[in-house]
Amino acid sequence: MQRPPNEVADALQRVQARARHITTMAAWHERATASIAELHQQLLQAQADLARARELVVAQQRIIGLDLSDYPPPKLVAAWRAGSPGYTPVRVLIDDAPVTLIVHGPAREADMVREVYDWCRVQQIWREVRRDIREAA
Repeated sequence: MQRPPNEVADALQRVQARARHITTMAAWHERATASIAELHQQLLQAQADLARARELVVAQQRIIGLDLSDYPPPKLVAAWRAGSPGYTPVRVLIDDAPVTLIVHGPAREADMVREVYDWCRVQQIWREVRRDIREAA
């Protein structure tokens, strides 16, 4: 028994549509696989760039004597960030000795690196002054 011509044509069209769909899906799969490989390479490159940047930051910190583990006291940071048109005293500890610093000037944007650098510099100056006082005595 033969099928009517319309059923055969319909079946053929369904097979062709399925074949086009499979071909399209295979192409998308190939593109996705290539994209995944490319993204993986970009991720590896980004990780290498990040590692190099960290090395450069550490080298720069050594050069300028910056120790990010020695963050300034919160009240000093708050005074720097708030600014003061007058002279604002801020008590801090440097080498376990109470020290009064005078903050004066415009408000500053939050900048952790600058704050740590300034704090390291304040401590360095304080130590130099104390050493000079001891040597003079």
